[in-house]
Amino acid sequence: IRHTGGKWFWADRSYPAENVSLRTTTPENVVIVDTTKGRDEVIGEMDLPSAKLLIFDHAIYIHLGDQFVVTRLDLENRRCSVESTDTDYWTDSIVKSDIKVLEQDEDKAQAGIRTVMGDVLVRTQATKFKKLKYHTNENVGYGDISLPPDEMHTRSTVLLFDPARPAGKLFASLGESAKGVVIQRLGVLLRTVAPVFLLCDPRDIGVAERVRDPHFEAPCLYIYDQYPGGIGLSEGFLRDLPRIARGAREVVERCPCDHGCPSCIGAPDAEQGNVDAKAEVRRFLQGWTDFLEG
Repeated sequence: IRHTGGKWFWADRSYPAENVSLRTTTPENVVIVDTTKGRDEVIGEMDLPSAKLLIFDHAIYIHLGDQFVVTRLDLENRRCSVESTDTDYWTDSIVKSDIKVLEQDEDKAQAGIRTVMGDVLVRTQATKFKKLKYHTNENVGYGDISLPPDEMHTRSTVLLFDPARPAGKLFASLGESAKGVVIQRLGVLLRTVAPVFLLCDPRDIGVAERVRDPHFEAPCLYIYDQYPGGIGLSEGFLRDLPRIARGAREVVERCPCDHGCPSCIGAPDAEQGNVDAKAEVRRFLQGWTDFLEG
């Protein structure tokens, strides 16, 4: 048996080549079946939570470089039917996350920001999807997703942009149109940078942005474990927060793009209006990390 790319498999070809994902091992997997021209061939398998976000009806599924369109996702029977297609776009789900704070273990000021650690209930649901052109990421259409939500009790660190703290003052100084853009792009950036320090995969952590959170009544970022009960990533994030903030600044400053890209704060979005997202995020991080350097 050999371990490659996060999977164990048989190296001896005399045995059936059966891959086992170490990340998504679950009894509730969805089988992906190619039904093109009357075929009934299993070409893949996906864990149930991921299936709701990636292989919904009309989604584009890519397998070994070939494109397939999802004709029907049957959750009851754990089966997804796909057919071969040739499109010039891919699909990306728009996920809505509702978070309910269950218990707060600690609430303190550190690294120039107010932080809260505790238990949360995360309710996740994909409501729509975008059709994005290859190479340009141009949005060429939307579609609706009608699937039940997932609920998970886990651990979370909350970064609260309280105006009484230096990072909160910096955030408050932003224009009203820039606040939503900055907090959303900051969430994208932290999800990219934090795994380097936490020694995990970006899929292991979740991020939810709130311009005005109903529980804390303030702008905040939830960083939570993507596993029921939590596995210590939120605690690690809180411990390494100063290093993660400096790393985020370094990523933004070193990235050669002009207005954002998938390597830093995410690709430019027409919905951000005239706000220069990268410039605003850079300015915010510079002020925050300058304070950390003291």
